[in-house]
Amino acid sequence: MVASEYPEIRLDRFTGNLDRAIEYVAAFPQQKFDAIISRGGTAGVLRKHVDIPVIEIEISILDMLRALKLAESCAEPFAVVGYGSIVHIASSLCDVLQCDRPLIREITARRVRQSVEELRDQGIRLILGDVIAVQAAEEAGLLSILITSSRESVTAAIESAAALCRSMVRDQTFYKLYQAIVDCIQTGIVVFDRSGNQIQANHQSKLMDQELLMATLQKCIPHLQEQGEMHLYRQNNRQLLEITGQLLQADGNQYCCFFVRSSHKAASIVPGVAVDRPEELPPGRQILLSALRSRLGAAVMEKGIQGSGAVAIVGEPGMQKTALARSLHCRGSRRNGLFLRVSCEVLQERQWTRFASNINSPVNGQGCTVFFENVHRLAPSIQELLSTYIEDTLLYKRNHIICSSTVDLQELVMQERFYLPLYKQLCQILLPLPPLREWREEIPVLVSLLINQFNIEHNKSVGGIQPEALEILKDYGWPLNLVQLEQVLSASVRDAGSYLIAPEEIDRVLQEQRPLRHAKEPAAEPERSPGLDLNKTLDEIERDIIQQILAEEGMNQSAAAKRLGISRSTLWRKLK
Repeated sequence: MVASEYPEIRLDRFTGNLDRAIEYVAAFPQQKFDAIISRGGTAGVLRKHVDIPVIEIEISILDMLRALKLAESCAEPFAVVGYGSIVHIASSLCDVLQCDRPLIREITARRVRQSVEELRDQGIRLILGDVIAVQAAEEAGLLSILITSSRESVTAAIESAAALCRSMVRDQTFYKLYQAIVDCIQTGIVVFDRSGNQIQANHQSKLMDQELLMATLQKCIPHLQEQGEMHLYRQNNRQLLEITGQLLQADGNQYCCFFVRSSHKAASIVPGVAVDRPEELPPGRQILLSALRSRLGAAVMEKGIQGSGAVAIVGEPGMQKTALARSLHCRGSRRNGLFLRVSCEVLQERQWTRFASNINSPVNGQGCTVFFENVHRLAPSIQELLSTYIEDTLLYKRNHIICSSTVDLQELVMQERFYLPLYKQLCQILLPLPPLREWREEIPVLVSLLINQFNIEHNKSVGGIQPEALEILKDYGWPLNLVQLEQVLSASVRDAGSYLIAPEEIDRVLQEQRPLRHAKEPAAEPERSPGLDLNKTLDEIERDIIQQILAEEGMNQSAAAKRLGISRSTLWRKLK
């Protein structure tokens, strides 16, 4: 990271859109910072909300060119959306290069969502822009590429901020005295004014996960102002925290005061049951979730989000089922409640009984999401017990129920391996996820978007992938689906030695992804079928041989074609 080159500077990093940036700076006393470094429109808006210097990170011509090339490689209709600086650079670059100009739309913070929806209605599928434009694109169901700033631009901004801050003198005497008043209290205390600006936070609250805590409290302010008091729970640093909110009046002013302490209810969390933090999905997961939402369809996804019935997510391993469940929770009406994740493969009857029978258990509350992960692995002895609990306590009315499975639960019911009443309770809305090998036509889009994401994570500037390398990815069988695609592209971007990812780099990473069982048993012969059925036709025998070689090569069509001495296109034709 660039900041590591300036050990004399303490840099607090935050990633988010304009609204969250404002919430973030408002959540801390401004005396905590000497300056703020930001980008584009966010920098301009922050200057209106803070009294300390805001230094803007510029976007260079090279940054814009790289983003445009990635967008073009997606082969989807796209538009450039952003504040004035981004629009000016994109327009100038297109004029200089005399290239086909994409749709370019200048926005304001208030009109960004409307602008993106208008572009969607015009047939645009991909938005190229800054953080606020990318977020609006995801909410509108569009694909997106974030325009990032180069290392040189970030370096220049840090040096400008450091030079400015060295000339400033600050007096913190009053703040330190005021802070000492509440620092002696063992309960975390955070106070906001009527506008949502944090005006007080004691020492105990700062020992907690600040980003999670402040984001949670900011979301609670409107509800507290309306109701006058509130009480909820959140997972923080593996502890279940109890948060109490109270609306206070003093000298004609209104304040939102939150008291945060470790809850005794944490004892109700047992092995196999955990409270997750679904709002912290990595950006790469958001890209793949957008693709999943596109495959499932808006109408089906909306049913799952609304929580009008229990949702069953069914798909092969690696299809991001747990991440999709978290996404449904975050977009639904219970997003401010708990996300309870029940790991069915490790849950035992005694643990569930202890968890569910505790009157203080979070599952006995309301307004949360209960996610039964890998429900097909639930022990038979617990299936009937769980079904009885759901019916007797009306769990489906108090909370949203989601489950995931890698196998068809209906088939398990027919085999009498899954309790029929529990199937009816859990599978009211079905979200079937097709495996990645059936997404051949969408792989180029996913690859471009993930390259953009891993450029950010690995501090690289990869511009795309060679056509031959892309063909390898499209032909691969992907036994671990989306998770494996992420791993392959992350490693390829990280180790890329040129501007475009080459076929040999993809082949190398895929070889590393192959199962390790062959390495553990070097003397063992590959498992083969009992023999060829010579009573079949020649075409049928040929097909059996191809399927056997494909299985031995982990469904890697490139490797299978090489062993068979034919081209990938010939192999593809013979498989039809």
